[in-house]
Amino acid sequence: MNLSIVEIKSFVPAKNFELSKQFYTELGFYIPYCDESTAVMRLGACGFLLQNFYLAEHASNTMMHLQVENLDDWWLMILNKNITARFNVQTTQPEIQPWAMVDFTLTDPSGVVWRISQNIGDSPELSQTSRNLRPNQHQKPRDINPNQQQWHGRKCTINHGIGGHFEQIYRQ
Repeated sequence: MNLSIVEIKSFVPAKNFELSKQFYTELGFYIPYCDESTAVMRLGACGFLLQNFYLAEHASNTMMHLQVENLDDWWLMILNKNITARFNVQTTQPEIQPWAMVDFTLTDPSGVVWRISQNIGDSPELSQTSRNLRPNQHQKPRDINPNQQQWHGRKCTINHGIGGHFEQIYRQ
């Protein structure tokens, strides 16, 4: 019996199919197949299915997670290509998260939220973007668990839930 998984893909809704295809190709995805209802969107070994279908409730409750090797390059690409203004979309500033990732969100033209992240728990080097970041902006300082994240100027200590420990001292 072979239960190996080859790939898993999500269907992502598109309010304006042509605009969404343009948005994703600007981010670096390519389209190996497209018909009137679905576009296969690929980037490296990853991909998803963009569908020519839209329900506001569906799109506004869809979130995708894209883990990248270098968050700085993604952040600069989005800024340099002026993605937010050209496609009338929103993004948040990169933030260090308590789950040992630095990330930001990017909303597509249909309202689908993409959380673009870089794992910092397995790497001795944090990205340039993650330096000097504050704790997750959604948390008030009193809500930050001192066992998860402590901020000491340019030093951040992150305690993983599995009991691992990661400490990074930021260099000037």
